[in-house]
Amino acid sequence: MISLVEEDIQSQLDDIIARRTSLMQSTSYDQFGLDWCHEHTQLVDHLIQLLYAKLRRALPQTPKIAVIAVGGYGRSELAPYSDIDLTVVPLEEDSPYLDEALRSLFRALHQSLGGPLRYELGYAYRLIADTPGLDPTTRTGLLDARLVAGSNTVFTALMDAFWRDLPTGEFVLAKISERKLAETRTNDTPLVVEPHLKEGAGGLRSFQCANWVRSAIGERPLRGGHAYETLIRIRNLLHIEAGRKNDLLTRQRAGEIAERWNLDQDLLQQELLGALLEGNEQFSLINEKLLESRFSLSTSVETIRGEARILPDSDPGDAAVGIAIATQLGIAVTNFPARFSSSVNGPAAMFGISQGEMTIRNFDRCGILDGLLPELTACRTLLPGDSSHVYSVFEHTLRVVRQLDQASSLPFFGELYEGVARRAALYLAALLHDVGKLQSMKTGVGHSEEGAKIAEAVCNRLGLDESASHIVVWLVREHLTMSLFLRLRDIENPSTIIEFAGIVQNQEKLHMLALLTWADICAVGPGSFTPGQEASLKELVSRTYEALEGDSPALPDNPLARKSLIQRIAKSNRDPDEIESLLQILPAQYLTGTASTDVQKHVAMFRQATEESASLDFVHMPEINSTEVTIACQDRPGLLSEILGVFYAFDLNIDSIKAFTTQSTPPIALDIFAISFGAKPVPTGTLRQVSICLKNVLDQKDKVDEILMKRDKDPHRRQNVLRFKFLPGPPAILECHCPRGKGMPFRLSRLLSDRGVNIVGARVGQWAGTAAAAFYLESNQESANIESAITELFSKPNET
Repeated sequence: MISLVEEDIQSQLDDIIARRTSLMQSTSYDQFGLDWCHEHTQLVDHLIQLLYAKLRRALPQTPKIAVIAVGGYGRSELAPYSDIDLTVVPLEEDSPYLDEALRSLFRALHQSLGGPLRYELGYAYRLIADTPGLDPTTRTGLLDARLVAGSNTVFTALMDAFWRDLPTGEFVLAKISERKLAETRTNDTPLVVEPHLKEGAGGLRSFQCANWVRSAIGERPLRGGHAYETLIRIRNLLHIEAGRKNDLLTRQRAGEIAERWNLDQDLLQQELLGALLEGNEQFSLINEKLLESRFSLSTSVETIRGEARILPDSDPGDAAVGIAIATQLGIAVTNFPARFSSSVNGPAAMFGISQGEMTIRNFDRCGILDGLLPELTACRTLLPGDSSHVYSVFEHTLRVVRQLDQASSLPFFGELYEGVARRAALYLAALLHDVGKLQSMKTGVGHSEEGAKIAEAVCNRLGLDESASHIVVWLVREHLTMSLFLRLRDIENPSTIIEFAGIVQNQEKLHMLALLTWADICAVGPGSFTPGQEASLKELVSRTYEALEGDSPALPDNPLARKSLIQRIAKSNRDPDEIESLLQILPAQYLTGTASTDVQKHVAMFRQATEESASLDFVHMPEINSTEVTIACQDRPGLLSEILGVFYAFDLNIDSIKAFTTQSTPPIALDIFAISFGAKPVPTGTLRQVSICLKNVLDQKDKVDEILMKRDKDPHRRQNVLRFKFLPGPPAILECHCPRGKGMPFRLSRLLSDRGVNIVGARVGQWAGTAAAAFYLESNQESANIESAITELFSKPNET
């Protein structure tokens, strides 16, 4: 390695240091504008040129290279403590002398600029062939590129390649998005007391970004006027006063600057605000300029006077990129018909698909959606088969995408969204989740299964890799699974969590399925995603997350786990001995599904039920639009169906049931219900009447059939079961789907209890246009015998 900083260079360096010191000690406010920056820049240029000339003399074989200033240094706007950003480009990378030349030059730059001058030096090594893959930040720096030393031939070749390979639309969008984000992080209005002079609204970046965009679309950049000069001057003064790079002008710093340079602080800040207002205006005008100009949005799309035009025979994936950029820039997308090629650029299509609802709607407007996803556009007028859906399958799907767009701004769902790395796969799955409905109508196979087949074909057509294809197909196949668990499974049961964790397998799939489930339910219609569903979804995600991390929920049927749970709950309450005695005779599910704060209340209710009569407790839960009813009384056959009959008599909705019976003499039933009236907690007046009727039925003073008939309900009405599924336990689970209407829980629970099947819990809701319920069952019979009895029961219409 050759040493370049020797005696001859050192004397020049000492002179540069002295001149820089003199510059920094200027005494007049007016001296610190752009001319000051230019003079400062020339000092650094001179030093780099000296070092490069010394390199050429010391190593004559040095190949042609260009030493290029970029960024603020390239604009000749070096502030007192600006970074020095350089890009070094060789003409030929394979020269045997290139490595030694670059090492010697970089070492000399650090010794001089980074040594006594204390500049922060940043440099990049680029090849001319690199220009197609440059990131927006590097491209921005090269827009202000200026040759400092070396070969003009190399510099010209680099810039020719840069302009040839510049993806104009992508770059413009990146710059405008970056500017808006920077303003949200600093100040989003110029009219602030403590502005950020560089990144805030109207600051230096507002002027610079406007010119970068103008250059990219082929317009002439604007010259910096008085406002820009004012910002440069005050920023320079701020650097000198702070003794370091600093762009936030606080009140204190403004006062110090005014005092040091004998300025009126109020006038100084008023002049600054005026400059910031002009900078903000210059940036806002760039949107008008975009609508006036003609430039390329992608290889297949250009904009002409504010309208995006797709070129003939374009690849629909490439066109999707251009239309996505047009949408985000506010450029109109017309319904002018376009011809597309048969090939599809899959990665480009996935980028477009992931850009949200408005982009997808514009794809539909210009015909791209037909080219990319004809399976979706075929569902445009397809109506769903159940009455809960407000929109057609196509419109519902786009509203699912709308919900995903909003996820990042919501507390819980935003966290899920951040945990999804493959967002394009999530968006594609959202677009495909219901496309199987059309084929399902023909085959009778569930639309999730039919949709998964279609999704696999779409992924193959787009050329997605195996990992992305797997996640898309899986999401389409399982998009109803989480909703099923929320509506019809006991998520407080550890076995439920273990089962669900086995389905999702990892945290990213959990996040994606939770987001798709939430978006799908929300898009059914206004108010379709209830507070209760949100609470349940959060609980299911939380419990599954713990299971996936290895903290699997302990099954309380395990004697050691049961003992540990009993001790923990007992210690957290008063009268631990009495509580432990009760917990010993309650079933395992009670231990995992009951908060320790509720156990004390249940002990008192158990005592009353043992010694006197039935005990009732009502708690309104407005956060989930429900009322919790807890009942303790001596158990008897058919008790649960009697309670459900009273609720049916008053047209109350049953959301969930937990039924527990002690192993004692006499056995005590402890049943907990979540009920509602018109999707709200039960009104106080209605609850008072329900309480009286319940008390009379539980104490066997009234019969439930008589109460039902008095309220015009037929206690003997048969229950039609459309379909059912039995899952062996323990506990066994019976899923039933019935025509929508009141009274289904009462009628089914009576049928089951008449066959000696004990219900230990239930979830009730709506599912795919039907009334659905999942009953958790216990019986003295083997699961196979229960399944046989249930199959026989529901196969005889005259009995149901």
